[in-house]
Amino acid sequence: MRRTSVGATKPKLLFWKIPSFLRPLPINYEVISGRSAVVERVVVDKMPMETIYHLDGARLLLTHYCMLGNQPRMEAKEFDPESGELRFEFLDVTNLPSPGAPHMHNAKFQFIDADHVSADWELFEGGKYKSTEHFEFTRVE
Repeated sequence: MRRTSVGATKPKLLFWKIPSFLRPLPINYEVISGRSAVVERVVVDKMPMETIYHLDGARLLLTHYCMLGNQPRMEAKEFDPESGELRFEFLDVTNLPSPGAPHMHNAKFQFIDADHVSADWELFEGGKYKSTEHFEFTRVE
């Protein structure tokens, strides 16, 4: 992966919605920090969450600032350009109250087309897989 800044134009907000949730939720993306990172913001049940994506050398990393109060970090391990699937694997987590406390552990994104993305976030608890949260995003003009 070649190291470049994110985006070539002035940073702007991109707005999406999550229609697959109980009600459509707004989600937005903002390019920040000299175009070196992308912040994803969403509010679920009045609880704001952010995920920050950035390069570290040749690695694409994310830190998810979760409503559970912890911050899992993941590294992109695989991208399949044919399917548009990008897979992140768990690196570590900060602010975990106990080793078995629930936290997001892995994530998978599928870039379907320019206006649709799906995401699967795996929740681990007690040191093992518990469930998957599935989201479908649709771009809002």
